Amino acid sequence: MKEEWRAVPGYFGYFEVSSLGRLRSTDRVIIRNNGRRCTRKGKMMNDGLSDTGYIMNMLRLNGVGKQVPRHQLVAMAFLGYERNGKTDYVVDHIDENKLNNRLDNLQIVTNRQNVIKSRELKGNGTSKHIGVCWVSRDSRWLAQIRINGKRKYLGHYKTEEEASDAYQKALKSLS
Repeated sequence: MKEEWRAVPGYFGYFEVSSLGRLRSTDRVIIRNNGRRCTRKGKMMNDGLSDTGYIMNMLRLNGVGKQVPRHQLVAMAFLGYERNGKTDYVVDHIDENKLNNRLDNLQIVTNRQNVIKSRELKGNGTSKHIGVCWVSRDSRWLAQIRINGKRKYLGHYKTEEEASDAYQKALKSLS
């Protein structure tokens, strides 16, 4: 893949991110307090690592700094991703490698899709369905759903499919 650079949305003229997942500051003219102009040479940005294993960068603009995961910067510039504090949509690493922030390894998915993918790859030791888990104490499958952050009990079932059906029915009733 040929490297392409694009401005980071909200930081035009300050930072650029590449399709290979690299970040740099741009050359720019700064006016000092005494009125003198000086040129600040752009440079490649240093990487930091979050507790959860993502590459993070501190972006500063007008004296305000913000820590942003690198994969989100790439997705913002190339995929139209918008950071809004909500978790409806997330940026997914296709190969599950949090350090691989190349454009061809990123996709925007719903939070639900991301959770399902993570469960399928890692295996949760219980169910392949969301909202379903095995309760060994009862030797039955438990179905439950979260609504506005609160867990709602949907029942115990003999089969995993019955529990999943109960979850899907509860999910449809919300829409």
